[in-house]
Amino acid sequence: QASRRFWALRPAQHGMPSGKPRRSKVAHRQWLSEKRQHVPATDEGAAPPDGADFDEGHQVSATSSSKEDFQAYYRAQKLFGDGPGAELEYKAFWSALRRPLPVTVAVDQRHPFAASVKARLAADGWALRGEFDRSGMSVWELSGDRYDASPAARAWAERENRRGSLVFQELPHFL
Repeated sequence: QASRRFWALRPAQHGMPSGKPRRSKVAHRQWLSEKRQHVPATDEGAAPPDGADFDEGHQVSATSSSKEDFQAYYRAQKLFGDGPGAELEYKAFWSALRRPLPVTVAVDQRHPFAASVKARLAADGWALRGEFDRSGMSVWELSGDRYDASPAARAWAERENRRGSLVFQELPHFL
């Protein structure tokens, strides 16, 4: 009985119906399609923001592109302040966001073939990230373009990953 009372008191928090009528599948697909195209939705209560302010005059409208929305959002955060160097920092920031992350691997130092794996990585042009040496990690990176351009090196790295001698991981996850 206690659980019944609990469900009765908090229906929306436990996957129970909230009392709001659901859209039909067709209506939901239409709403989702319009949302993806940044077209104002025809379904009541499903329209995108109507240009509401989110910080000191920065506006987002249903007709602006997602790139403009994205940039306006980050500019509103004032990540780099308002000073004279802020615009240069934003240009570097947008440029960095457009570049793909490098392919990054960590060699398992306990693996019996760790030394030969490191030698092969160096021979294939992978760069050792020295900032992880103190932690006892052997982290290597290669640009995505070079990784994609070398099928043999790619096949070798993927095989070593399956064998457990190295692990693919995004660089921020090593921090």
